[in-house]
Amino acid sequence: MKPSKIHGLKAFALAALAIFLLLSLISYHPDDTPFRSFPANAPVKNLTGIVGAYIAEGLFISIGQASYIICFLLLIWAAARLLEKPAPKFYIKLLGTIVLLLSSAVLLTLFGLKEQGVKFQRAGLAGIAAAG
Repeated sequence: MKPSKIHGLKAFALAALAIFLLLSLISYHPDDTPFRSFPANAPVKNLTGIVGAYIAEGLFISIGQASYIICFLLLIWAAARLLEKPAPKFYIKLLGTIVLLLSSAVLLTLFGLKEQGVKFQRAGLAGIAAAG
């Protein structure tokens, strides 16, 4: 396969993953999984099915609304792959991404409302733990 076709396939895969994650986050419903309600919704309301419901649940529990940043970053990485831009210093960029997600979750905690339930929905466990 030509390198341009490989980059195109990688770009398509990253863009498809970003769209899947965005749809699962947008259509997230807390009653779709048994983590927050029992019994869970019989027909899952999430547009991406049970897999998307569990992924959205995990992302919202861990980093809250900062999860939307992952979709944006995946689209940027897809565009970079499509334009065949090299990804130098991958580990530094990965570390920067983790710091961006954690700091966003902390900011969502600090600028959130006083009620604990709302803070948890906005920032997730990582944001609340890191903010103290």
